[in-house]
Amino acid sequence: MPDDKCTAVRYKIKAAGVHPASMRSHFHFGNMARTEHCNCVLGLSLNNEQFSLPKLQSMAAWIDQRFRKCRILVGDTIYRLTLQIKEHLDEGRSLEKARQIGSATIEQIRHIFDSAVGCQFEIIRCSDIITSSEYSIYYEQLDALVAGDIHFEQSVRNFGLHFLRRNGQATPGPVSLSQSRKYLLEEMAIMCCEYRHGFSVFVYPGSMTTFAEISEGLHPNAPSELKNITMIQLKIDRGGRKHRPEIMSAFHKPNPFVEDGEGCTARKDP
Repeated sequence: MPDDKCTAVRYKIKAAGVHPASMRSHFHFGNMARTEHCNCVLGLSLNNEQFSLPKLQSMAAWIDQRFRKCRILVGDTIYRLTLQIKEHLDEGRSLEKARQIGSATIEQIRHIFDSAVGCQFEIIRCSDIITSSEYSIYYEQLDALVAGDIHFEQSVRNFGLHFLRRNGQATPGPVSLSQSRKYLLEEMAIMCCEYRHGFSVFVYPGSMTTFAEISEGLHPNAPSELKNITMIQLKIDRGGRKHRPEIMSAFHKPNPFVEDGEGCTARKDP
């Protein structure tokens, strides 16, 4: 994560996309209502410029105005796959390094959430979840779905190709494709677990096409937990002025740099 010490650009945050589209009206400007089910997960990718301290501060302020609870999901064990792809590390070394980076990141960002007034923030790691039995069940379901559903397999493959191009592999081989597939399936299995624990909204500053497709009903054989998650894609724009980083001062007053999407209503299971 880039280190932002002295001055920091403030960012405008808006919901660029909400899936399914039927949930778009529940995030309209001006509705500050929070319900007991209005809990979200913010996925935090390691060593990603979208999660610089000023950007994360602005995203946290946006979330603070809309949700009762938010888990900051630090992708430590998932990041091992990125390290395997980019640095060609083996499983053991990549996992060790990913956990070290995850721990360092948590120490760097923890203070950002201390002054929240509307939302209860909690920082968790992927490594906290993947050892559970329910995670293993979901991962096996998703792995079987890739093998048995050609449309889902193609969506996962498209994600992998995009992910690998972004990480410098224009013509990936079978090993890299397998690693990128694991990346997405692990993330999905983790979100199934989070849904089971009452976190029904997944927030991320970027596109998550396969998640969006599932939310829109394009993969009917996906786990019901994924089909009932609301996916919010955030857009981050530079705010146009600088300020001294009194961390989370925006939590104590309406944030003029927040745009779009003020409330939420949980989706109901069919």
